[in-house]
Amino acid sequence: RTTLLTADSFVAGKLFSALSYVFLLILAAVPLQSIAFLLGGVALIELVLSQILLLVAAVTFALFGLFASSRMKTTMAASVLTYAMSLFMTIGIPLLVGLFSAILGPLLFASSLSGIGEMLLAYGGLLLAATNLPATLIVSDIFLLQEGALFFYKETFSGYSAYIFSPWPLFLTFYILLALLLYW
Repeated sequence: RTTLLTADSFVAGKLFSALSYVFLLILAAVPLQSIAFLLGGVALIELVLSQILLLVAAVTFALFGLFASSRMKTTMAASVLTYAMSLFMTIGIPLLVGLFSAILGPLLFASSLSGIGEMLLAYGGLLLAATNLPATLIVSDIFLLQEGALFFYKETFSGYSAYIFSPWPLFLTFYILLALLLYW
């Protein structure tokens, strides 16, 4: 309240100071990853895609921390909320998906699903994978390695053809929109 900075400049300064160390860590890992690239274990697109996803996730989580800091009365409450939300988005969502699939899995797979039901189940799984950074990285890498598809490939479900999309573009869209909302 006592600074001459505008609100946008203040938030941007806090964001850049919070992200400077994170960006340093992410960029410092590139030479180590390039060793795997030079030895032939990783494709260039995998390296670039993983870096982009990590950078977007870092910005989004930092913006959530700034949002929590602006809404909470104490620093401790803002820190707890930020860590809790980050853990929920990284670990909690996969645990909930695993719990629901363990409960609903026998019900869904006991009866034979139609082709449309299988498609909807596949799309639902990909949408859930696109909300989680580790799941997005793993599923996108599987798409690249097994299907050779960067964006999508065609799959047949009991006679119905559908395009199965890689989750990384949806992840980027979701996290960028969330970051813009949190910044606003």
